[in-house]
Amino acid sequence: MSTPTPDQPGRRPPLPANMQGPPRVPTRSSRPVPPPIPSSQLQPELTPPNIPEPPTPAPPPLPPQFAEPTRSSGFAIVGFIVLGLGMLALAGGGAVLYLKSEKSVAIVEDAGKSTTPPTAATTQTATAGASGTAAESVTQPLKGPQIYKQLLKSTVFILHQDDRSISAGSGFLVHGPRKWVLTNFHVVDDQKRVQVFFPTFVNDELVTEPKYYVDHQDDIGRMGRVISTSREKDLAVVELDSVPEWAVPVSLSTRSAEVGSTLYSIGASGIELKDLSGTLWRMSTGEVRARSKRVVKFPDQVVDATLLESQKPINSGDSGGPSVNQYGVLVGVVSMSDPRRDSVKFDIDLQEVQNFLTDCSRRSGWTWDGPVADSVTPENEEDIRAKVLADLASDDAEKRRRAVRKIARLGSEARQLLPLLIEHLEDADPQVRSAIIHTIEGTWPPHKSDIALYESLLRKGGNTARMVAVKLYARHAELRIPEALFTPVLDELVEKDTSRQIHAIRALSQQGQAAKPIALRAILQAAQAESADVADPAFALLEKWSPMTASDVPVLSSALTAAKASIRKFAVTQLAPLAPDAPTALKWFLPLLEDTEPAIVLAAMEGLTRWGKESRDALTQFVKLADARDASIAVAALQAVEKTGMPEDLLALLVKKAAANDSPITVRKSAAERILALPSVETETGLPSVAPLTAFPDSSIRIAALQRLASYKKGARPMLSRIVDRLGDNEEAVQLAALAALQDVGPDPTHLEPVAALIGEDRSESVALAAIKTLNQIGPKSVDLLARLLTQKQPATIARAIVEQLGKFGPDAQAAIPEILAALDRAGHPFGELRLMQLAEVDKGNAWTPDPASDALTRIGGDKLADAVAPLSEWEFKTIGGRKIKQAKRAPNLGIQFWAVAVLANIDPKTLSAERRKSIKERLGLLAKYDPNAIVKQMAVHGLSKY
Repeated sequence: MSTPTPDQPGRRPPLPANMQGPPRVPTRSSRPVPPPIPSSQLQPELTPPNIPEPPTPAPPPLPPQFAEPTRSSGFAIVGFIVLGLGMLALAGGGAVLYLKSEKSVAIVEDAGKSTTPPTAATTQTATAGASGTAAESVTQPLKGPQIYKQLLKSTVFILHQDDRSISAGSGFLVHGPRKWVLTNFHVVDDQKRVQVFFPTFVNDELVTEPKYYVDHQDDIGRMGRVISTSREKDLAVVELDSVPEWAVPVSLSTRSAEVGSTLYSIGASGIELKDLSGTLWRMSTGEVRARSKRVVKFPDQVVDATLLESQKPINSGDSGGPSVNQYGVLVGVVSMSDPRRDSVKFDIDLQEVQNFLTDCSRRSGWTWDGPVADSVTPENEEDIRAKVLADLASDDAEKRRRAVRKIARLGSEARQLLPLLIEHLEDADPQVRSAIIHTIEGTWPPHKSDIALYESLLRKGGNTARMVAVKLYARHAELRIPEALFTPVLDELVEKDTSRQIHAIRALSQQGQAAKPIALRAILQAAQAESADVADPAFALLEKWSPMTASDVPVLSSALTAAKASIRKFAVTQLAPLAPDAPTALKWFLPLLEDTEPAIVLAAMEGLTRWGKESRDALTQFVKLADARDASIAVAALQAVEKTGMPEDLLALLVKKAAANDSPITVRKSAAERILALPSVETETGLPSVAPLTAFPDSSIRIAALQRLASYKKGARPMLSRIVDRLGDNEEAVQLAALAALQDVGPDPTHLEPVAALIGEDRSESVALAAIKTLNQIGPKSVDLLARLLTQKQPATIARAIVEQLGKFGPDAQAAIPEILAALDRAGHPFGELRLMQLAEVDKGNAWTPDPASDALTRIGGDKLADAVAPLSEWEFKTIGGRKIKQAKRAPNLGIQFWAVAVLANIDPKTLSAERRKSIKERLGLLAKYDPNAIVKQMAVHGLSKY
């Protein structure tokens, strides 16, 4: 039975997807409550993965694979099972509780009148395909496996969704041509559309996992429209967009089920909605216990119908499934159960089904003609064989029809009568023809000995015979059609019947490249059909035959003027590499440059530009297309203009398109890229074309233009203002490109402020470092600017770079020494700590890497520097010791030497012993007199002045 949510009124929202647990069980009395049915839920959303197309279905009997992809919408499933209990004392008896799809229900009226029909032989439907005609008679009961296989051709699994939840149920095909599925009203409720799944086989195995169907719903699901319902009878009809060609409608019995007879059902009761586990297509069997008129009340539905009571083990999810007798014909529709008595189940009786379908068909404007089983006197197999020949020759169409169906009962032995069946394929009665066709198909796959017989159907058979033969080749890829018989297959393509056209296309597709020479024109025509069911497989066959060859050119060239755009594009794409010369390409493709479909115009341009300057006759059209509204066409046109050659006017055209503010940015960018790639802009003559691109909307073009200007070196100085303007760009990469270009072209003092504006705490570090490098090229005139920047709050790396740059200016930067020292103090980097680290490196014998500040101050030198280090010298001398200072004086690095002398020069003599004072004075004197470095000498002289 289905698993809808608690129904209106008072419907509760579904539980979250990750929750499980039994539902609350509402009760109406304090009487003991039976255990609830377990709750079933799913995750709230399932996105089906991309899967390969399911295998092509085979014909009945039950094929190993019959999943047929159709359109469907993906959705999540959330199932609730809420067991409602109700109690009402009935006259003369106690309370009886029933469950219908997890809804509370009470039997409020029992007519008490048995309507069990008199005993009669009940008959079964044969493999009547998807037709709605009467089914064949069967005189012997079927076994369980036979019934199961038969019902699999009819039964469906139904999912339906409302605003807050989704439920699962069952149904079955009841009319093939009209694609009608019968189910319970409570399976669909008030839904307008539901999703339907027929059984699917993979690798000859029936797929029973619910999750497979949900995961692949976009490929194997079918959408159905609910066209008629009866709340009172708990019945509903769903009309499908399509049904598998192997599907067989369930035939209705001519008599209701007898008490004591056996019932069989197939349904979706095995599904566990909480995790999509479980098993679909489970079979249930039980005996009829009673047949009576009942009124059953639910919170939102009252069922007043004749019901069959049985002991079938049906459960939630089986609702709406077929209930058939031992002959496989319908006697009821699974509906509800008694939750207190697992053995008590109820089906909607055949009588209610017949009346409902009759009313539905009448409201739809036609008379019910669905499959109904015959009631005949039992016959044995010998009787069938004896009468069949005479009946086939009868003038009575009904006799001929029965004769064919008796042949079908022979199963595989019916192959022996294939010639006889084929002889009558063109019978005047459509029902006889249909029965013969299905009987022949029932003998497939064909034996090798039968192939010649089917080839004869193509060679000299009538309209119906040809159709059967083509269907055979369509379904069996291993069979090969003789080339001489391709023409009859092509004749099927002109039939008005869409299914015949599809089979013809499929049959040709099975033949590989062998069918292309004779079938190409016909398939091109079929690919232009209005029906997508025909056009799509035809176009797929064209693609399968690709790439085309020179022998296909006459047919393809005629398709250049096809009404369907996809065919014109296909023809252009295939012909482009096959054009023997430029004049032929121009003849084919030049008219298509005015096509209304952009894809075709693009393909035509590609076909022409293959010939380069030989296709100059298309140049005017290319220039015109450069102004097309479609950006892809305009871009391709610019490229085509360049390839076909217009050097005298090309640059002007490109400059115009790049500057056209009303053109799409993709077109303007393409034009700009073409400009920058032209050889003519590699010299300074290209300055007027390149310079405007430094302000292009796309940053990649701005960068490329700046790099092009930089390549001109000094020659780009007339456009220097364009480069400086880009220093204020909002893209860091553009700023870096502008600084690099400025360095190559050569900055001057007028650029100090724009460059300095890029240095600061809120600026990019890479941009700031590049700006400092640029200031270096301006020279000592940037000292004051750098000193000012040093007084501002800067990141450590930027301050370090400024100090290092000032040091490179040497004595020219003496004015910046106070700013350097102040910056070091702000950075918490006093000389004492710095010198300890430096001396430690010397003491270890390692090469010392000078600190940028120390190196800069050493290079700058001057009295101010000596005064600045004086307060630290005494502390350093006492802390480090004279020996290490003496060792530092011999260090190869001038910075360490200067530091050692500065320490000695700034020690207060009063703090030293007489011996130490004499030693230092002598050392300073030697340095002042003989040291080769002027800065060291200057510092030594400064120290001697204290003695």
